[in-house]
Amino acid sequence: MKKVFSSIPKETLVKNLNRNIFLNFLDEIYTFGNLSYSYSTQIKNTLNNMLNYAVERKYISKNPISIIKIRRKKDEEENYKKKMDSKFLEKDEIIKIINFLNQKQTTQLHARIIEFLWLTGLRYGELQALQWRDFDGVSIDVNGTLGVYDRTTKSIAKTSTKTIASNRVVDLPQRAIDILEETKIYNKMLHGHILPNDYIFLSRRGTPLSISAFNIKLKRVQEECQINKTLSSHIFRHSHVSLLAELNLPLKSIMERVGHSNANTTLKIYNHVTKKTRAEVIDALNNIK
Repeated sequence: MKKVFSSIPKETLVKNLNRNIFLNFLDEIYTFGNLSYSYSTQIKNTLNNMLNYAVERKYISKNPISIIKIRRKKDEEENYKKKMDSKFLEKDEIIKIINFLNQKQTTQLHARIIEFLWLTGLRYGELQALQWRDFDGVSIDVNGTLGVYDRTTKSIAKTSTKTIASNRVVDLPQRAIDILEETKIYNKMLHGHILPNDYIFLSRRGTPLSISAFNIKLKRVQEECQINKTLSSHIFRHSHVSLLAELNLPLKSIMERVGHSNANTTLKIYNHVTKKTRAEVIDALNNIK
């Protein structure tokens, strides 16, 4: 509001506010100013909510800012595209990483985890918390997340999922089912038993592979595979959203699958990918001979 009052005097009556006043204000702070697109949009949205309230109370007949759109500057648009591209991996990048990790027996668990995250969109903590009782042969019941390893009790507490929407059943493609069957064989060979309460993705120590150990390995993989993006456990969740968007699945079904109640990140990736897909369609049509 300080930014607003620096351009629009406090004593201005709401009924005297019009579209041109706000166009000039947004030009001042963003188009010809130095505020970012996201910050300028946040200010515009705040004003929009306030003026919607004024319309509801019949102080004014219409909201003069509701039809105004802030268009990204060209250079900022390019930066935004690059930033969004770095949030997820393309299919060939995923396969490159998986093939690299499968070369050594000691990193095959990492390869299985990466592929499973990519095919399901699970958060890493949700994957850690999966137990064999949560797998019915065709789907997994996502019902918890694992905390940090407690050195005193030598245990990891299973807690509730991040949000209510995160409690969900995720249907598995055949490859994800195969990964679980491969993991079952690996665990039985390593630990001698498979019990319903056993965690699924176990390290050689018999505990779920910690997120810190997983991310440290990813940093090395990033360098060795020459991936020009920051690798972390969460990038595979974003990559799953990207994969589903490329398959033209509805946004709502993607949100339900990944357990999102807030669409912000899902929507950003979805819109970015579908926009890119639409551009590819035009390119294909233009190249018809």
